Amino acid sequence: MENLEMFCYQCSQTAKGTGCTVKGVCGKEPTVARLQDNLIFIVLTLACGKFRYNDLDLGEIDGIPRLIDIGQCNDAIDAIDVAAALAELFGIGINELPLTIVLSWMEQKAVAILWSLLSLGVKGIYLGPVPPAWVNDDILAVLIEKYDLHLTGNPEEDLKQMLSA
Repeated sequence: MENLEMFCYQCSQTAKGTGCTVKGVCGKEPTVARLQDNLIFIVLTLACGKFRYNDLDLGEIDGIPRLIDIGQCNDAIDAIDVAAALAELFGIGINELPLTIVLSWMEQKAVAILWSLLSLGVKGIYLGPVPPAWVNDDILAVLIEKYDLHLTGNPEEDLKQMLSA
């Protein structure tokens, strides 16, 4: 892995409150800081609901768009593979990644994706624009309590909440 120039502003302990320009105050190496910065600011979209986000201009990182479309519902395994590879790279679990999954409920394939993600222990999923008909108040309460599930609302507000997590 190449050694990238250091600039880290990921925590409250950055040097003089302006960011670390050498090895981080926390001990983080420059390469790890850069990879984490890039990871924090990349949005991967997938499946039917991507229309809510794909027209946003989030800029680029070194020529790579911050908003990347992975494909359709059938490509969900690719998104899981990307998350698993990133978690392995950083030596953490998938739920420790600065990752938000927004699962748009447009067709029945989404139920297979949702149950697959839950069976893998993925938490913090956003589901919408409306919950599926089989999600009554009791089921929703369990999904919120055990899996930190969120229902989507206003796209701009949802993005603010996702990016602040």
